[in-house]
Amino acid sequence: MSTTHVLQLSVLVSLFVGAAVAQQQVPAQQQAPVQQAPTQQAPSQPQPPAPQYPAKQYPPPQYQYPPQYPYPPQNYYRQQAPPPKEPLVHGFFEGGYSDTVGKTSDYLQGGYAVGAGFSVSPARGSPVDFRFDVNYSRNSATNALLALSQTTNSSINEGNARIWSATLDLEFRAPLGGGVHAYFLGGGGAYNTRLAFREPAFVNGGYFGGYGGYYCDPFYGFCYGGLGEVNVASHTVTKFGWNAGMGLDFPLENGASWFLEGRYHRIRASNASIPIAYVPIMIGLRF
Repeated sequence: MSTTHVLQLSVLVSLFVGAAVAQQQVPAQQQAPVQQAPTQQAPSQPQPPAPQYPAKQYPPPQYQYPPQYPYPPQNYYRQQAPPPKEPLVHGFFEGGYSDTVGKTSDYLQGGYAVGAGFSVSPARGSPVDFRFDVNYSRNSATNALLALSQTTNSSINEGNARIWSATLDLEFRAPLGGGVHAYFLGGGGAYNTRLAFREPAFVNGGYFGGYGGYYCDPFYGFCYGGLGEVNVASHTVTKFGWNAGMGLDFPLENGASWFLEGRYHRIRASNASIPIAYVPIMIGLRF
C-alpha cells in the first residue's frame, strides 16, 4: 500500500470517530436540567407561644370486690337525706270508755274517761320512757248504790263518781315491725274521788244545782218555783293508787302516732271499805 493510501485511510477514520463523539455529546447536553438561582424570601414574623392549660384531674376509679351489678348501683347518683332524729319528749291526749271491774261494778256503772300527758325518754333509741298522765273519769251509780243510800227522808234518784288522777309510770316499748310498737307500763300516783247523790226537789227561788229554779214570766207578771234536783250528799277523798297496762302504737307521718291501750287502776280503800277498780280503754294521739 502506498503512503497516499495510508493518509487517506487515516483521514477517514478520524472523521468517523469525530462524528460518533459529536452524536453522543448532543443528547447529554439536552438532558441536563436547568438550575435556577434560589429566590430570597422575606423573614417571617415570630408567632406568640400557644397558651398552656393544666391537665384536667379525674378522681381515680373506685372498684368493689366482688363487683355489684347492675353498675353503677341504683342509689349511686341519689343523695339520701339522713333520717330525722327522734325527739326525747312526746305529748299525747286520749279518750275512751271506762269500765268498772270486780266489786266496784256492783256500785258504779261504766262511764267515760279523758286524759293528757307527756313522756320523756332518757336517750334516743332507749326502749324505756317516763310517762306522766292526768286523767278524768266519770261513772254513774248503779241502782244498788242508790238503794243503799236511801233514807226515810230522801228520795235519791241519781249518783255518780268523778275521779281525777295524776300518775307517773315507767313505760317499756318493744318493736313489732313496720314501725308498730307494743308497750307495757305501770306506776302509781294520787287519785281524787268525789261521790255525789242527788234527789228531785221543788225549788222556790234561786238555783240549787238542777234543772229547776225560780222563774218569772215578764208577759203575765208572776213568778213561781220549779222542780229540779239538789245535792243531798257528797264525799271527797284523795288516796294513793296504782295502775298497770299495755298498748299498741301505730306510726303516722311527721313522727306522730296513734295508740290503743288499756290500763287497770286500783285506788286504795279505807278500812272495811271496797276499793275502787276500773279499766279505761283509751284511744289517743301521740305527737
